[in-house]
Amino acid sequence: MTSEPLATPLTDAEFHALSGAVLAVVEATVDQWLQDDIVDIDSHRTGGLLELSFPNGSKLVLNTQPPLHELWLAARSGDKRPAPAALGNDRNKPGADAPGTYVTEP
Repeated sequence: MTSEPLATPLTDAEFHALSGAVLAVVEATVDQWLQDDIVDIDSHRTGGLLELSFPNGSKLVLNTQPPLHELWLAARSGDKRPAPAALGNDRNKPGADAPGTYVTEP
């Protein structure tokens, strides 16, 4: 018998540690791509906000929302699309339902 993983609430300290780690990994990956001459993405981090500027002028912003324990990804352009009917895909099943509204790009 297998049991489904249960979502557990995070403490504020756990959220700050996990969201900070996510931002640090993204920032380190972008820096490594720049060093390896893969792509020139300019990154600027201020606290819980990481802005990525691409050579074509587009931008992505990763922003922590500590009171809600959320990490947001925003883009300046692109059509808004309805949330997917189900979270996850064939290879990556969600551990639990996630609250909120999701905007996806094709």
